[in-house]
Amino acid sequence: MTSAHPLAGDVASFIAAIRVDLGMSQVAFGAMTGRSAQSIHRYECGVRRPPAVFFHDLIEAVPDRGLRFNDIAATFGYRPIDSADPARYGSIHEFFTGVRVLNRRSRIGFAAILSVPASHIMAVEHWAKPEPELVQRLARRFLRRHTPTPTSSGGSAPCVPAHSTSGSAGPSSTRAAQTPYQGVCPAPRR
Repeated sequence: MTSAHPLAGDVASFIAAIRVDLGMSQVAFGAMTGRSAQSIHRYECGVRRPPAVFFHDLIEAVPDRGLRFNDIAATFGYRPIDSADPARYGSIHEFFTGVRVLNRRSRIGFAAILSVPASHIMAVEHWAKPEPELVQRLARRFLRRHTPTPTSSGGSAPCVPAHSTSGSAGPSSTRAAQTPYQGVCPAPRR
């Protein structure tokens, strides 16, 4: 077995190559990633495109393979994780995943920081509603309060996330007004 998987070709071939390299059946590979053998078959045949969370599950299952989500995303057309700005995510679930990936943490490591079992992190990434205490821990550990800075006009400058470009417009700017994290900026990366 080799541990190198060139990120070339289509996503179906990539998944099949990893599975074969691991020496696993579709049943075993499905069990390892939390999918049915039928789902793995559909992914490998190109009948169905796997959701992004499948790759997070795969990366967690085989950490020694050196897979990184953003490399996979860039190659196969998934949205890369490049911001800790809550307004850039469509859900709290995607935001949890984004913060974890940006901080280069496994689910186990992220869970340890937030003082919860890793199964809680996996459940949130798979669309389970997080407990309010878990959201508070995430905010305390990974977000910082916005301290308004005076502007030349006498007002205060808006909160500009540490990982975004200022002045960008688009769908995420409309979501910013709806975010439950109003007045909270991402903590700077260390």
